[in-house]
Amino acid sequence: MPCAAPSPTDARYQLEAHIGRLSQPLMGLSMTVSLEVYYRVTDLRDGTVVFEENIDTEHTASAGAAFAAVTRIRMATEGAARKNIAQFLEAVSAAGLE
Repeated sequence: MPCAAPSPTDARYQLEAHIGRLSQPLMGLSMTVSLEVYYRVTDLRDGTVVFEENIDTEHTASAGAAFAAVTRIRMATEGAARKNIAQFLEAVSAAGLE
């Protein structure tokens, strides 16, 4: 079953996601990145906010993950983002939207 509306005008919900905080280390062997994202889902039929939450996640890329520090920071940032999106999907699924 497709999850996208046939066109933007047929969509039932609007999702907004804003990065509130992204904390990345300047140096270190293990790089831990923290990410906070504010999510809001609005029912476009009547403008009601049906889901609203800040989600905090973090991910660590260890020294063995990559030699270059910049690569470990990128890996940690991507990991924190993946975890954040996964937590959002779990939370919005639990909200029971139609």
